[in-house]
Amino acid sequence: MTSQTVKSSDQPSITTKSINAVKWLIRPHPKLNAVDASNATVLMIFLLGYFITSIFGFIFSPTIAIAGTTVFSAILYGIARMGYFRQSLILTLILLVMGVRFFFVQLPDGELYTPYRIGSVISWILIPIFIACTILSIRDALIMSISAFFFVLSFPLWVHGVEYSNLMQPISFPFVATVLTLLLALHRNNLENIRSKELEKTRQAQHIAEEANKTKSQFLANMSHELRTPLNAILNFSAFVADGVMGPVNNEQEEMLRQSISSGNHLLALINDVLDITKIEAGLMDLFIQPVDMNETLRAVESVGKGLVKNKDIRLEMDIEDSLPTTYGDKRRLRQVFLNILSNAIKFTTEGEITIRAKLIHKRIRVEIKDTGIGIAQEDQTLVFESFKQAKHDIHEAVGTGLGMPISKHFVESHQGKIWLESKVGKGTTFFVELPVLTEAEAMQITMNVREQQ
Repeated sequence: MTSQTVKSSDQPSITTKSINAVKWLIRPHPKLNAVDASNATVLMIFLLGYFITSIFGFIFSPTIAIAGTTVFSAILYGIARMGYFRQSLILTLILLVMGVRFFFVQLPDGELYTPYRIGSVISWILIPIFIACTILSIRDALIMSISAFFFVLSFPLWVHGVEYSNLMQPISFPFVATVLTLLLALHRNNLENIRSKELEKTRQAQHIAEEANKTKSQFLANMSHELRTPLNAILNFSAFVADGVMGPVNNEQEEMLRQSISSGNHLLALINDVLDITKIEAGLMDLFIQPVDMNETLRAVESVGKGLVKNKDIRLEMDIEDSLPTTYGDKRRLRQVFLNILSNAIKFTTEGEITIRAKLIHKRIRVEIKDTGIGIAQEDQTLVFESFKQAKHDIHEAVGTGLGMPISKHFVESHQGKIWLESKVGKGTTFFVELPVLTEAEAMQITMNVREQQ
């Protein structure tokens, strides 16, 4: 009983079926290009409406004329549906114009062709003209309109009882309306041409800017790499000298060397950040997919954090749920994300505590890093994830490039995760990182999608 109920609830409603049926009826033939397909849809909507109206008209007044209109509209719809849009359009316009003369001829014998009656019949000439102005080009619509009016003006030559004096007065309304319609269509086309030109200019400017940005990013990436290689050599040689490998050094010399190494490591970190952000901007940043034990990763982050707070009045607390599931991703990059957040928390906290929490919520691992630091003002919170921008603060020792959090945001989102923050000035800041638990296949697919987007 339950399975039958579920099955029936999955069936589409009558409204959905009706909408799908209408979409199928006005669906253009796949062989048409985008412009003709759009115009064919408009034509088929008109012909369907004309067909339905003719059916109702035949029910209330069954005449040969209405029956012929019904049949012709169905045939023309079928021609348009088969992909012969232009042929169907031409025949539709011809038949609509010819229909005006047919209505004149069908007036009963002896009945006067009054201006009112002539005007009401001639007004039907607006239908094909409106269609032409909507679907055809301005030139073709103008030709269609002139042909239609010449056709109407020739009525006195073959329809008995119609005089030019009776014809010219009622024809003024459709003539003025048609001129206004053509002007509107011309204005529409001009606006579309202007928009197209502006859009093309915008696209060209965007393309030039993207190429310039890509060249800049590639240059910075190459320069960062070239700077990092000799800097690593300097740091290594300085460490050898400080450790006495190259001979004994006194305490003052060792202290100077250690300060040089510290400054060099800081410079290396800045270069690494610039290298990462330029790779990201240039679309050259790839992820190395491997199993990630989040408990192990966060414990490693904790170990680094303890070293960073050992000379500060800060307690580092851990509240990590036991046996967090293993996910797949780039272990080094995820570790970098948590270290970036933790180092910022330590940098902007003079005293108090920093807490790292991690738990599983609906097959997503949420990591929170909360501090009791200076906090971030509401108006500055949007700057945190922007490159080369930093929130305002009064801690002069807290220097950096402002790249750590934008890089972290990219790595989190590359794993289909989310990162956000909550903060109050003077109360502290909490960063949230939420990552899905991925299989190896899912992680590889995400990496491929990222490469395609880049």
